[in-house]
Amino acid sequence: MKKMKKIAQKNTKIKKILKKNTLLEEMSHEEKTSYNTAILEEMRENFRAFGQELVALHSKTDVIFEEVGMIKVELSDIKIRIIGIENRLGVAEESIESLHKEIKGVRLDVGMIKEELKFIKAEISDTKKVLTTKADMKYISLFEVRVARLEKKI
Repeated sequence: MKKMKKIAQKNTKIKKILKKNTLLEEMSHEEKTSYNTAILEEMRENFRAFGQELVALHSKTDVIFEEVGMIKVELSDIKIRIIGIENRLGVAEESIESLHKEIKGVRLDVGMIKEELKFIKAEISDTKKVLTTKADMKYISLFEVRVARLEKKI
């Protein structure tokens, strides 16, 4: 606020001098000196204000520079974490692919077991027809129960 008053006062001095004589050639030596002094004082004041703002700007840029440095460090940490996550993801993908292959193998095995059970069931049925009169029927019934349990598990 004080700066504004000083600048207004100096501007007033300059305006008063210019009102009297608009051309510098028409001014007296004393008026020219007053006019030049007023302009120099105004320039000095402007440069002082400019210098103060420049110092404030410099301190703000220092703060921003420090913050940017901290952000760079944080970004580096994040990049390192992302690389670790990518590596673990690659390992997980390989494991999943391996599990898919194993599951396909297990499905093939289960399919073969089912076919084998069908074959065994047919053989039991044929054998049962042949042995209906023999004493081994009890043994065949137990065998059928075991095959039925295997079918349920699969």
